[in-house]
Amino acid sequence: MNSRPVLLSDLGNVLIKVNRDHALELLERRLEVQREQLLPFFEDVHPLHRQLEVGAVHPSEFLRKMAEGIGKSDPIELDEIRTIYGTSFSRMEKTIQAIDGFRPGIRVIVLSNTNAIDIPYIEEQFGLISWADDAILSYQVGMRKPNPEIFKYA
Repeated sequence: MNSRPVLLSDLGNVLIKVNRDHALELLERRLEVQREQLLPFFEDVHPLHRQLEVGAVHPSEFLRKMAEGIGKSDPIELDEIRTIYGTSFSRMEKTIQAIDGFRPGIRVIVLSNTNAIDIPYIEEQFGLISWADDAILSYQVGMRKPNPEIFKYA
């Protein structure tokens, strides 16, 4: 057992700034739909979004169902959606530097509601999953915050 103190950090808007406006604008143009048609698929209350975040639906299935939901016969490709979604993210350097200032005295664990679309891009571009000592990602553990079970798991 590791005796260092642990810092649990969220990913979105703590280590990574998330602003979906640009991604939504790109998707509107790419899919030729109105933003109102796309917004539900980005919201926590949408059942399909929740399923994606707990790993109950594969990203390709999510994209197929999203396409159906907006009246499109062909879903957008996974690589393309990752690139589009990726425009939503920027690294929050000051927060990361502040946390690094406490290392190696603390153990950093990322605890985030996220999905298998975003994480590969975030890791490739920013390296924050490998930067952390460990990561508890909702889609990998099958539960999301604020479910108390994910905190018990942590």
